[in-house]
Amino acid sequence: MESVLHTLLIIIFVLIPGFIFRRAYFQGGFSKQFDSKSWSHSIFYSIIFGLAIEIVSILVYAEFFEKINGDTVSEFYQYVSKNKIPVWIFDIKVIYNILTFFAILLTTSLISGMGCYHLVRKLKLDRKFKALRFSNHWHYYFTGEIKDFREFRHIKGEFQCSNVDALVNTEDGKNILYSGLLTEHTLCSNGDLEAIYLTYPKRYDKEKKEWKLIPSDVLIIPYSKVLNLNIRFSFIKVKPFPWIAIVFIIGVVFIWWDFFNLLSAYNFISRLFLKLLNQIEWLFFIVLYDYIFINTSEYEESKRKESIKSMWPATLILALILLAVYYFTY
Repeated sequence: MESVLHTLLIIIFVLIPGFIFRRAYFQGGFSKQFDSKSWSHSIFYSIIFGLAIEIVSILVYAEFFEKINGDTVSEFYQYVSKNKIPVWIFDIKVIYNILTFFAILLTTSLISGMGCYHLVRKLKLDRKFKALRFSNHWHYYFTGEIKDFREFRHIKGEFQCSNVDALVNTEDGKNILYSGLLTEHTLCSNGDLEAIYLTYPKRYDKEKKEWKLIPSDVLIIPYSKVLNLNIRFSFIKVKPFPWIAIVFIIGVVFIWWDFFNLLSAYNFISRLFLKLLNQIEWLFFIVLYDYIFINTSEYEESKRKESIKSMWPATLILALILLAVYYFTY
């Protein structure tokens, strides 16, 4: 009877919170990892996380409700060790306190699991540290997140989509090359890739040496039939540097300088402020020159030219603002 009560308490106050934490943590494309390991593995980690959540819940309960009496807990444990349940545990107030603590325990498990998941994903900790990386490595490959891995830092750009070329072995022994936009993928219960889903699929014709569109909305290819897989990432164009915003800020500064000059003309503070603005103006043009002619290591040549073209309207606006300021000042 003693072992039954102990086991029941461990399940309620340790295992269940640990399972909830792991269920909330492994979500989205990583949900298969929750039950991909053995039961012993799941129970072990659930106990570890459950004990940590138990401590946090006790601190929260003691802070916002009432402190847990150590003598009461010790007395309850002595009753359990003697195969007995204390009578006072059926008191309405005690039942209310137990249910309140259990609600805090479950809420803490859920919030902490979801919070840890979003923290790891938002800060890209799973891509920076292998210890925090999820077992579904296909997600990283198919979503372009491998560009944040140390081994794939040569891949640059903002990910848009993945195009896949799959060489498939058919039942008649022929190899057919399919290509399309990777829309979805599914995993087996053990975490292995089960199938890939291609939209806008096409097939390569060896005889005519050309691609032929397949009249299909979604082409499902079992991964067991795939001989090799080629992934091509498409990236969104690099957004041009926000020169218009910078020009606007500089224009506002010059307008304020004009206003300040009218209020206190030719005094020491005005001249000092004017020199400071002249330095800012020269610094702006130095940065502009460096961006156009020198600093090209972070941008591809085509994107750099496109960004430069987009700067001419902003440069023209800056020139007009400068002319207007000097005209009304002098």
